[in-house]
Amino acid sequence: MVNAKISTTVLFALAGFWCLFAWFASGHYSERREGAYIAHEIQAAQSNVDLISASIDRQIALTRAIPTVMASEPWLVQQLSKKFGTSVKRSPLSMPEHSKNLLADPQLSQLAGRLQGMVDRIGLSSLFVMNAAGDCVAEGHSTASSGFTGVNYADRKYFLEAQKGLNGHQFAVGRVTGAYGLFYSAPVLSENQFVGAVATRIDLAKISQSISEPGFLITDENGVIIHAQDKELLMCALPKAKIFEIPNSVREARYKRQLFATVELLPFGDKKHSQLFHWKSERQPYVLATQHISDTEVTIYLLKALGELSSFHNQRISWFALLALSGVAILLLLSGTLLFFKRNKAHLQKLAQINELLAEQANTDALTGCANRRHFLEVLDAERIRWSRYTEPFSVLALDLDHFKQINDRYGHPGGDAVLCHFVTEVQKLLRPTDLLGRMGGEEFAVLLTHTTGADAAATAERVRARISESSVLVGGETVKVTVSIGIAHWQGHDAENIDDLLKRSDEALYLAKNAGRNRVHDYGT
Repeated sequence: MVNAKISTTVLFALAGFWCLFAWFASGHYSERREGAYIAHEIQAAQSNVDLISASIDRQIALTRAIPTVMASEPWLVQQLSKKFGTSVKRSPLSMPEHSKNLLADPQLSQLAGRLQGMVDRIGLSSLFVMNAAGDCVAEGHSTASSGFTGVNYADRKYFLEAQKGLNGHQFAVGRVTGAYGLFYSAPVLSENQFVGAVATRIDLAKISQSISEPGFLITDENGVIIHAQDKELLMCALPKAKIFEIPNSVREARYKRQLFATVELLPFGDKKHSQLFHWKSERQPYVLATQHISDTEVTIYLLKALGELSSFHNQRISWFALLALSGVAILLLLSGTLLFFKRNKAHLQKLAQINELLAEQANTDALTGCANRRHFLEVLDAERIRWSRYTEPFSVLALDLDHFKQINDRYGHPGGDAVLCHFVTEVQKLLRPTDLLGRMGGEEFAVLLTHTTGADAAATAERVRARISESSVLVGGETVKVTVSIGIAHWQGHDAENIDDLLKRSDEALYLAKNAGRNRVHDYGT
């Protein structure tokens, strides 16, 4: 019972340790898979951003180059120099009146036609020329745009940079169209004097129309989202964006608004994976990839949802359950196998004991405990076979209790049984471990003396006779003394000799001892 309790305790302890190991092992495996999955998604997002950036950069490359090429055209330099010059002032007329006058000028109309032709051929959103005061004097634009001849752009960054003799660029909201676009400019110089600027615009919607990534968005240098697949994000700002440091008047002039909602883009708070972000209060984490477009003030962002990340936790539970159950099943199988072998061993030992007991019972006289006749004859024949190999001598004693019938008649069978048991006990005290005493029937017994012949056998027989005659046994309150007659025969090893011959000679010697007066020893060889 105690061993069973200990085995059960050990089994539960092993199962507990295995489940603990399974939990940590499944967690380690799950974390490795999570890390590999996140790294793959980050790499994929960055690759997509790089491709998008390269595509956008190719689209705006021509837009960026056209003002520089046109600004060096002699006819354009001549037009701006003659009509407006370097000291032209901003028109005091209203925009509609000023626009009407400019559109009515034949030379400017011809310039506008050339600009429109370039817009149609190249696919620009707008291409326009400004004088030194910043007034748009001629334009070409797509059919989706409204005319803006006569509008002043002297406050625009791209014009101010051109005024300084530099190629300018800026994101801005169209002053007339309200469209979000990238503007590029180049100064028009006459004898190194600024006489105007050429500017072109490409709408962000146009350059990103082939991009279908749901988490794709573009911000300007102030952190304002100027393009996104989700239109609700337009004109929102990223956390801690520069736009919140700019005066309201500047915001109004550039973006036509002063207030900007902040979108949530914060670290996810996972210590193991610092590359994860919260996006728009969604529960699932995102990875973020960014790329700044060269020669612009815009940055591309790509947020990619990790929708499969939550499944790794469920998978960990499944892996843990599978590993734990498998381990416990193996432990139960092993413990069951060990228990089977242990019990089987115990059964085999018990069976061996039973077989040994049965063998002993089959070979032993039930009353006296010495060998029975069958077993004695088997051992005697084995000794004969051994003699045939090694020629070692052996002898047989035939013993018979004298006047045993009288004991039975006087004391009954219980008394006779007591005398027989006493006889066997006393004889076995005088025999060697290699000798064998057997009951041949009734009060007749035989002794096998191995490695013995001649005088040695006779001496042993005499000791047995003397011991029995000197001893006594208590039967029914009376002391009973008995004697024994003994006949001796020796194995001679003749070719025709067998066990029956040997036993016959010992019986004949016993008969002679009986006839000589009993309580005697007679050797067949003498």
